[in-house]
Amino acid sequence: MELSHPLPCIIGSLTVFFIVRQISVIFKFKFVRLITTPLITYCIVALAVVGIFRSGGSGWMILAALGLSLIADAVLMIPGADLFAHGLIFFLGTHIFYTVDFSRGYAFLWWDILTIVILLALMIFLVMRFHRGGKLGKMMVPVIVYITALSCIVFFSFNGFLRGGDTVHLLTAGGAILFYVSDVILGWAQFVKYHRLSTLWVWFFYAPGQFFIALSLVI
Repeated sequence: MELSHPLPCIIGSLTVFFIVRQISVIFKFKFVRLITTPLITYCIVALAVVGIFRSGGSGWMILAALGLSLIADAVLMIPGADLFAHGLIFFLGTHIFYTVDFSRGYAFLWWDILTIVILLALMIFLVMRFHRGGKLGKMMVPVIVYITALSCIVFFSFNGFLRGGDTVHLLTAGGAILFYVSDVILGWAQFVKYHRLSTLWVWFFYAPGQFFIALSLVI
């Protein structure tokens, strides 16, 4: 990967925004958090655009996924409004684009069986735990659909890594797993127990996950 301009600028800005954003959460600087949160995703989108430009147009599905993520991030940040379900819809679109992109060239591997078993077990555990939290209500079916789509991202990205074993597939698989962890934390905060620093931990995994996926376009 040749880190020529503007990549150092994008990655440097992303790093600064991420650090400032996380500090603002700890010290309750709400205005700073609201400003820096979308700027992080803007930088990640910019990174993907550079990658698409270099590759001659491939990777647009990842760019579309990042665009929907940006909308979802904005929706979830609206003060005084519980728009979790609306954000879920945009993130579901993100997962669909990622799944379509990561599933290209899919070929069955025996490891897929173990991956499916693990992802199914995790989904059953999460749905049951969310339900026991008493806040799931009518969101049961949407949450199951969402976790299924999220699991597909991990499944196809991990399959791609096992088949390819290169840096690109390592980044997408790593990004997908980090994305999964961030969504689990988000769901736990929404349906089980909220913690003031939940958003800090969500973004601790979410931003690097999206960054790795976007970075795979410029490798």
